[in-house]
Amino acid sequence: MTIERYIQARFANPFRPGIKVNLYRDYEYRATARCIAETATDAVECVMVGDSYFMTHLGHDSTQLNEETAAQALDLLPRLIAELRAEMDRNEHGIVPPMLMADIPDGLSTDQVHDVIDRYKANGAEIVKLEFGSLDDLWMVDVIGDAGLVPAIHLGYMPQKNSNQTYGVSALEVASYRRMIDAAHEAGARCVIFERLTEVANVLLTKYCLALGMLPYSIFSGRAPLGGQSINAWDSTVIAPVKSIFFPPTALITREQVAEHYKEPLIAERLGKLLKMALVNVFPPSPRNSIDLDDCIELIEEAAP
Repeated sequence: MTIERYIQARFANPFRPGIKVNLYRDYEYRATARCIAETATDAVECVMVGDSYFMTHLGHDSTQLNEETAAQALDLLPRLIAELRAEMDRNEHGIVPPMLMADIPDGLSTDQVHDVIDRYKANGAEIVKLEFGSLDDLWMVDVIGDAGLVPAIHLGYMPQKNSNQTYGVSALEVASYRRMIDAAHEAGARCVIFERLTEVANVLLTKYCLALGMLPYSIFSGRAPLGGQSINAWDSTVIAPVKSIFFPPTALITREQVAEHYKEPLIAERLGKLLKMALVNVFPPSPRNSIDLDDCIELIEEAAP
């Protein structure tokens, strides 16, 4: 199984992160495949089409959708998966293709969740991610698994469900994440994405996931030995509207320049630089440690073998 192979690679090279690249269109995948070929790396494990497409390419303020845009997402995101699958199967650069992950968008009814998962499978996705806000979301893990796809859960900051702040700031909170990971794993989840966790929580939960046989990635959560990093083709190239050290320093063009310049050659150049930085842990930077000292010591002691 591919996930087991990637886990073995993490343990063989614990300070080289596994990479998940968020992208959306076939030309972005071609740029990514060129970077993989030129870097001669097997560390790019996964590419993901996320609902962040609404913010990047479509210019929305958030991924929180209304009834109209949720219906649009139900049609659009599976079509993007099909576009990527066709390009991945064409395999112009002769690379080992990464796994293809899809994202359950915000605002769908139960029937629509079943529908979008079926469309993802039909269009070539291998993994489907959900924002795992509580145990009430476990039914989606079951539906993804029943469709013959790999369930992935998203913990920490979840743009559809909670506030944009740092998570994993106490021993109690990290313990609750472990319980959620256990429940998702028992239901069949095999991938985890952490967003906006403290680096301490990222390090400890990454180790915990791998012990269960789950493949972890993180974003805006610093670095973790044995961990994975999510990077974004768009963010590698297009300057973020908010200045932050946590956005890639490789970004070169403004949103106003996208129509003219956001094309395969420039994306490959900028993403290639970001990939090289990520592979040697120069990017991302470590966030300021916002976890209480006593909580930090408690977590370390609990995690000790």
